[in-house]
Amino acid sequence: GRGNVRRLMSEYDAALQDIYKALELNPDFAVAYATLAEINAHLNNSNEFYLNLEKSLKLDKKVVESAINLEEVYKGYFNDERFLKIIEKYDIHIDKK
Repeated sequence: GRGNVRRLMSEYDAALQDIYKALELNPDFAVAYATLAEINAHLNNSNEFYLNLEKSLKLDKKVVESAINLEEVYKGYFNDERFLKIIEKYDIHIDKK
C-alpha cells in the first residue's frame, strides 16, 4: 500500500523500494506487480510495464482488471496494440470512458 501511495505522490524511487520489499516478502503478490507496472508506466519503461502487468494478471486477473479500469495510468495504453493483445489474451473488459 505504501508503495502505491508513493507512486501517486510521484515518489517513484521510494515506491520502487517499497514494492521490491513487498515482493521479497511475498513473491506472488499480484497487486505489487500491478503497482510495479504502474510505476514503470510513469517512468516510460514500456517493457517493464508489460512484463509486470502480465505477471500480475497471471497471479490475480480479477484484482488487476479492476485496477486497469480504475487507475488513470492505464488509460494511456487503451489504444496500444501490445496492451490490447494482453487484454484480449486474459479476456479483460476495459471501460474506455
